Amino acid sequence: MNLSWAVFATLSLSYMASFSLMTGFIAPLQKIVAPDVSILSSLLFLPHGVRVLAFYFYGWRGFVYLTPPAVSMWALAVYGSDVPLHFAGTAVSLIATYFGVRIVRAIYAEPVQSVGLFSWRHLMLAGLIASVGNSYGLAVLHQSQMTLPLILSYIIGDVSGQMAMMLLLIAVFRGAERLVQATAGKG
Repeated sequence: MNLSWAVFATLSLSYMASFSLMTGFIAPLQKIVAPDVSILSSLLFLPHGVRVLAFYFYGWRGFVYLTPPAVSMWALAVYGSDVPLHFAGTAVSLIATYFGVRIVRAIYAEPVQSVGLFSWRHLMLAGLIASVGNSYGLAVLHQSQMTLPLILSYIIGDVSGQMAMMLLLIAVFRGAERLVQATAGKG
């Protein structure tokens, strides 16, 4: 099965941190800046970037790595509150992301690759396809509450959240590279 506790911990913490940032900072800011946008969606949904990365680099194992933190965050953020998001929405989002990544991998005939070998464009395309599938899946699940503006807000939130995560990763990679270069220069 080839699962890793380190990967599980990293993805779990990343998912929970991005979800917490989204609910604790981005959602309240969104209420101020865009009060007409439904509470069902975020215009900067950072966890989507974590989902795409998990499925892109770990394939089906992404389900094993992401289900516990996704269910935990749903329970903490949604269960018991007045947010009408169904528990099955967690599964819809994970499944849509998995298939979005699989579609891009099939189009470009890419096997699951190591973290060092990937295409930023393919990651973004996978995220977009996953977001469209996620939006339609959630529309079916919440059929009485879903409208075209809400579907578009899901897509915008997923893609912008993924872009923010990609930019954060670029910054982390560059910072790590500078740190390695600085350390190598002193030795």
